[in-house]
Amino acid sequence: MPPKGPYNFLRQLTHGLAAGLQRSGAVCRILEGDYYNPKAFLDRLFADPPDCTLSFNGLLPDEEGNFLCDMIKIPHVACLVDDPQHFIQLTHSPNTIITTTDRAICDFFESTHFDRALFMPLAVDRELILPPNQPQNRSIDLLMMSSFIDAPRIRQHWFDDFPESLATALDEAAEMVLSGQDVPYIQALAQTIDLAMKRDASLDPHKYDFVLLLDELEGYINGQARLEVASSIEGVTLHICGQNSEEWLRYKPKGADWVALPPVEYSEISSLFRRTKIVLNCVPALCYGVHERIFLGMASGAVVLTNGNSYIHELLKVGEEILVYPPKSPIELNGLIQNVLQDPARMQKMGQRAIRTIAMNHTWDHRAAVLLNELAPVVASLQLAKGKS
Repeated sequence: MPPKGPYNFLRQLTHGLAAGLQRSGAVCRILEGDYYNPKAFLDRLFADPPDCTLSFNGLLPDEEGNFLCDMIKIPHVACLVDDPQHFIQLTHSPNTIITTTDRAICDFFESTHFDRALFMPLAVDRELILPPNQPQNRSIDLLMMSSFIDAPRIRQHWFDDFPESLATALDEAAEMVLSGQDVPYIQALAQTIDLAMKRDASLDPHKYDFVLLLDELEGYINGQARLEVASSIEGVTLHICGQNSEEWLRYKPKGADWVALPPVEYSEISSLFRRTKIVLNCVPALCYGVHERIFLGMASGAVVLTNGNSYIHELLKVGEEILVYPPKSPIELNGLIQNVLQDPARMQKMGQRAIRTIAMNHTWDHRAAVLLNELAPVVASLQLAKGKS
């Protein structure tokens, strides 16, 4: 069990996947460690040793670089949800298996010669799927779940505090992603820094914390895209829910109608989505995957309107189960919104199709079955290597 955090998101994912694993036939239990009393946790673990352990966003090594899974000789599945640059250390563990929610991130880990990265999109607890044809009172026209990210301030920091060539490289990398080129932000920054070094021989990227640069780039990309999308919306009230949501109002265009909602726990998001007609999603830094808000919005019977990527177009029926807006196209974005709001029959039909798709393909039961199938040969190979050693 991961530690408590904002929205209790990771803990909800843990419960969801554990239930899916159990229903898929795995013997599964949830253990929660105490940082100040690890012995109790280890006693429970060794009382009935598992074939492998699993944790969302973990487990990173201790201060001395030791991985728990390597010390206890039990394979560990690290299901990554957050930015991959914070988890590069995991590739140093011979007993760690990584899953990611973005297939492009699997490619990133493979480029480091790590061959145990699996693609596992997030999913929805089946209990959160809205029963078909249940009466609904959708009083919120348009809702965006998004904590405030001050993208203009981040960009200004680049040009104030970095060499102009490095700041320009960050700017160019952001534009590559924001223009919808389906380029992972890690790859985009590597390309633009390489070009910057050719233009400016004095630029030494080794002087800068690359992880920090990636953090700022990823934050800027998502923050800027959401700000551009929100600022483009006309003729409808936009509700924005998340951490520091009132800060959004500093950038509200004249005449726009924005309502800032306080953050809610992950367990409450489903009920909020059930009161919403259109869930607006914007995560351009996700290159080849699906954010869990998309699945949860669909499971709630709302129409989900999102930025697209090639995986979304492969996975879902655009126009029937989900709507996709192109980057930097405010006229088309507003047209999609108004077409839905002015056609209640279409809105209800899309919502019902979305519910069926989630129930048939995107619950934690589906993810657990695939994960168990893909894990089996990887765990077997690790156990064989352990036996030989």
